[in-house]
Amino acid sequence: MCTTSGTNGSTVKGNVVGTCTIVANQAGNDNFNPAQPLPVDIKISALYSLTVTNANVKGGTVTSKQGEINCGSICTTKIPGGTPFTLNAIPSAEFEFNGWGGDCQGYGNTCTVTMDADKTVTGNFDVFKKKHRPAWRKLLGQ
Repeated sequence: MCTTSGTNGSTVKGNVVGTCTIVANQAGNDNFNPAQPLPVDIKISALYSLTVTNANVKGGTVTSKQGEINCGSICTTKIPGGTPFTLNAIPSAEFEFNGWGGDCQGYGNTCTVTMDADKTVTGNFDVFKKKHRPAWRKLLGQ
């Protein structure tokens, strides 16, 4: 549902998720013919909260493709319902990304959540672990 206010309905407010249809028209006068009514549909979406927690601030940053998230330890943004939202994990020097938690799962440096409810995501960074090579491999240059 939507309501109008202001001069000739110049302000429209949507207070329910769904589609609001507004019909624009122009009355005629001595100089102009009346305009045909023109319906316009406006989609009204819910806003959901995305809370991102960086489990190791020293280890890296979590950002978003859309630019709303650039997270040190914790950050939150509101996103329209139905929106796919992509997060990126960027490790600091000598750290590696160690996976997502919460509403994102997996180990890839990107994760996409679809905002159909409030969501929480955790990015996990850890000190980069060099694999130990046996001494005989060092001698052979492997």
